[in-house]
Amino acid sequence: MSENEIVNGTLKTAGPPAPGPEGPSDALAARLEKMEALLAQQAENTRKTVRSHRITALLLAMLVLVVAGGLLWVNTTLADITRDVPQLISTTTRSIEQLETTLADIDKIDFEQMNSAIGEVGKGVAAMDFETLNASIARLNEVVESLSNVMGIFR
Repeated sequence: MSENEIVNGTLKTAGPPAPGPEGPSDALAARLEKMEALLAQQAENTRKTVRSHRITALLLAMLVLVVAGGLLWVNTTLADITRDVPQLISTTTRSIEQLETTLADIDKIDFEQMNSAIGEVGKGVAAMDFETLNASIARLNEVVESLSNVMGIFR
């Protein structure tokens, strides 16, 4: 072990100063200076560690606030979304029941008969005399105008 050494956070010394030309007080003063330098270094390291811990605690607190805010937002959003779910389910169920009824009614339709009837109507429209119909409409229009003029006199 050297003259002064830090082991597990404790200053270990080699023993009392050896008597010499400097004397015990000079060796003791040198050791004290070295101890003061080590204590100053330890105080600086402690100050840096405390500052680092404060920053870490602040960042952790900010992270907790952000996560808590996010969870609150998610909770509120889910509550808004799921508020109308029971009504949506009942509406969907009713719609499905109505669809089943409608599909059953569609199955009952006789499409062959309907196509036949449409064909007959088409034949009737094709056989219709549109010139005579237009002339009749024009005469009806004249009669309605005359009647309108007569009614206008009594007003």
